[in-house]
Amino acid sequence: MISGVRFTQRLRTVLAASRDEAHRLRHEYIGTEHLLLGLLRADDGISAAVLQSLDVEPERIRQKLEETIVPGRRVAIGPDLPYTSRGKRVLELTIEEAERSSATGADVEHLFIALCVEDKGIAAQMLAWAGITTEVVRAQVAQIESRIPQLTPEKQFASLRALLVGRAISDRQLVGNSLSLWVDKMPGDGDRGWTIWLEPAWNVVGPERVLAGSMQAQDEEDESGWTAVAAAVDVLIGRTIERLHVDAVTGDLLVALTNGLVVRTFASDPRETLHWRIRDHASGVSVVGSPRGMRVDDSNAT
Repeated sequence: MISGVRFTQRLRTVLAASRDEAHRLRHEYIGTEHLLLGLLRADDGISAAVLQSLDVEPERIRQKLEETIVPGRRVAIGPDLPYTSRGKRVLELTIEEAERSSATGADVEHLFIALCVEDKGIAAQMLAWAGITTEVVRAQVAQIESRIPQLTPEKQFASLRALLVGRAISDRQLVGNSLSLWVDKMPGDGDRGWTIWLEPAWNVVGPERVLAGSMQAQDEEDESGWTAVAAAVDVLIGRTIERLHVDAVTGDLLVALTNGLVVRTFASDPRETLHWRIRDHASGVSVVGSPRGMRVDDSNAT
């Protein structure tokens, strides 16, 4: 994240691929050429659609780059490599492009445009060789975006619900009055699975009674209360999601699990702007809910 603008998960994946390309080429830095190689590895999203609409084969640009770039003599040490001055400038321009288009986060198409704008870099030279300029990319991005149907929060929630129902809770995290339920995801898994996050007011309800709630979880110094709520929350692990529902009036989220267990939020304050979030880690998209309604968030917030 730079200047308060978040990178989408798609962009973060491309930046990681760019770092891998620099390592592969035994370079001790990440330049515009590596950023372009990382972008060319993305086989979905608007940037890939732009290349397809221009009838440009990514492999053709890659081959030209490979002919131009001189590999280093030794393997770069360490996972983190510094960006060159032009590489840093491209990231700054990526942020500027995202702000220019009023996007909720900087994405791969903004990086694509930025690589063209920084016209002294190797990437811009390769793109110009393929007939790709700043004006061409901006025009194609605008045209493709105009054809993409914008999912409403309700439709995005329905899409996530279809993916989650039938899957089991794989782990949980309890911090103060915040409860996270991980689905098809474990610590260290990275960009996979889903997280259902609840805060500040929630309950775990059994067939006959309330088993635990956020009010008990708030005070970690109360060892007996904390132990009880942690034990109740542990019961959720391994349970399959049978139903996801959002109350149309209160905005509360209800997660119904096997064996009659239910986890639900309740609005402790109608002015709240956030009290649950369902995040798809693969796409980087979240649906956020509160008494004020639902919204879609495609930043990399957790």
